[in-house]
Amino acid sequence: MERFELLNKLATPMDKVLEGAFGLVKQVGVYDSVRDAMADMIKTNMRNGFEKNNDLEIIGLENIPESGAIVAANHQSWLDAQVLGSMSERKLHFIAKSDFVDWPVLSKMIELSESVYIKRGGDNDGLSDIVEKLKEGWLIAIFPEGTIPGEEEVSRAELEPETGLLRGHTGVVRMAIRAGVPIIPAGISGTGQAFPPEAYPRLEMPPVQKKLPITIRYGKPIHFKETDMKDVDRKKLRKYTNQVMKAISDLVDHDRCFVPIEVPIKEPDTRGLTFYPKKSGKSEWGALVLHGFTSHISCVSPLAPYLEDRGIAYRFPILRGHGTVPHDMVGTTYDDWY
Repeated sequence: MERFELLNKLATPMDKVLEGAFGLVKQVGVYDSVRDAMADMIKTNMRNGFEKNNDLEIIGLENIPESGAIVAANHQSWLDAQVLGSMSERKLHFIAKSDFVDWPVLSKMIELSESVYIKRGGDNDGLSDIVEKLKEGWLIAIFPEGTIPGEEEVSRAELEPETGLLRGHTGVVRMAIRAGVPIIPAGISGTGQAFPPEAYPRLEMPPVQKKLPITIRYGKPIHFKETDMKDVDRKKLRKYTNQVMKAISDLVDHDRCFVPIEVPIKEPDTRGLTFYPKKSGKSEWGALVLHGFTSHISCVSPLAPYLEDRGIAYRFPILRGHGTVPHDMVGTTYDDWY
């Protein structure tokens, strides 16, 4: 059992209480008004908490229109949705993974915000539902990265060098074009330090929110001239998505990530040393030489001349996450080294 699943089990009793309360107000026909009142109360409490504990700063609210629009933000922490939702002057709806429909308490919070579930890997019905909501004037938030770097099977080593973000999914552009609404890029800074995935869901450090500054910066709306997806081929779709990701990246203070980075990311020297005999390019023997843990090939490279003198092919790789800077170790596992 994953560690976060144990926490979910602990939250089950509270979920049952909420489920019973929701069912009761639905029976007496006052669900909508109670839902809105609860959502406003939670939003106010969250906003007060973030302003008090995280010196929350909001920049560029004037860029959010009164009509339908998509807020596209970077994703560093489980705090991101809470920060965006509590600080939005308009009611902000989210796109939630269908996996969360069975999560205790979280599923009830998603219900209160009237958010939309969508299946990973393609969900045409879900996308169509979101498009209709956008046409009705909803303000919907989405994290185009799809997940938090370092949270699940996606490590921080997969960040795009140009943006310092994960490669964006094209759904955000497809929905914007189909609905005829703009995309508002949003850069969230500081949540990765205040509550990184190492705290939750990985629980590799105490799941306690730190009192560190958080900033949300909204950029200028991005409009697309196309009004029909038939006019957008795959190449143009990727170009537009990259444009959105770059706009988001420009609004983020990357040195306030859990693992501070400088964008564009400079590729670390992971080439190591390789040698093949000059005559044939082949040898009867080959040597794979690995450096020490948290070390570098400089501790073993003096062996190279001896192997070359004997015509022995060799490879001295720099193991992923090693030999550069300590922060590169974060998110790497034995799979990367194996």
